[in-house]
Amino acid sequence: MIFNAFALKVINSIHPLWTLWELNELKRRMFPIWFKKRETMTSEEYRGNSYELSDLNDVEDITLDKLSSQLEIFWRNIDNCNQYSKVKKQLQKHKKDIINARLSSEIIVTHSLIYQLSINESIKRFNDYWDFC
Repeated sequence: MIFNAFALKVINSIHPLWTLWELNELKRRMFPIWFKKRETMTSEEYRGNSYELSDLNDVEDITLDKLSSQLEIFWRNIDNCNQYSKVKKQLQKHKKDIINARLSSEIIVTHSLIYQLSINESIKRFNDYWDFC
């Protein structure tokens, strides 16, 4: 399988694809987001969701189409691609400050650009994520 990936891609799967030898490049490029069934979540984990469980009638109601199209529009802009390269070079100075730098570096740069945050703020947020895991 060939991955022509410059920027963040969203892959939704219940299978740990990165464990397949043919897809081993995914391990270096992925940032896993773990999910739980509502019934197994604590009230603290559930707090902050923007919808109630009753709002979802079917698993098909959950779609990443809008996110995918917004990311595609963002990355078609050559200025965003150039800015990504600049920020990625800046990140090299902070590698020692990043938890799981091998997994997080590219997505930290992307996060910083998309949300217009400083590199330090994006590093902090992803370090908090890894601490939480």
